[in-house]
Amino acid sequence: MISKQLNFFHSNNDIEKFITYFRKKGFALYPYLVNHLDEIKQEEKLNKQSKIEIIYDSNQIEYKFIEKQRYYLFNPEKSYAIEFLVCTPSEGNKIEAGRLYYTPKYYEDGKQTLKSDHFVNEANNLLKDFKKDFLKKTEYSENWFFTEDINNLFKKKLVEWTQNNNAIKLG
Repeated sequence: MISKQLNFFHSNNDIEKFITYFRKKGFALYPYLVNHLDEIKQEEKLNKQSKIEIIYDSNQIEYKFIEKQRYYLFNPEKSYAIEFLVCTPSEGNKIEAGRLYYTPKYYEDGKQTLKSDHFVNEANNLLKDFKKDFLKKTEYSENWFFTEDINNLFKKKLVEWTQNNNAIKLG
């Protein structure tokens, strides 16, 4: 598997802006985890997800049934989709980075499968446009991208970097 990703920090308030943005770009949004496949298109499932799938082609997606847990998980490697990993809280009042992620190709049974050029172009354009419209590097951001909400928290000294600058800690 090979992938392309854009890592960044965002606030909870940003999530609804992102969802609206992806929809305006013409993408369907599916949850990462569902109990039944008929729940895939249920909008209310998105708010409770740690990952939201931005669907390029609904005919080329895959969910895998996890027998032990009795639910389905989205397979981003094989699907024509871009995955949005929501920034998640972790112990110690920290926030882990979010990301947009997709795979232009994957390996299965020792064989490489390429996704279509059109999908790869659309995915690259989405990452580029998203970065331009929502993210920036500032004096506070080290090598990370921030949304305006996170940058403002740094300006007000309400957050700080944790060790290794891979998470932020709420003041």
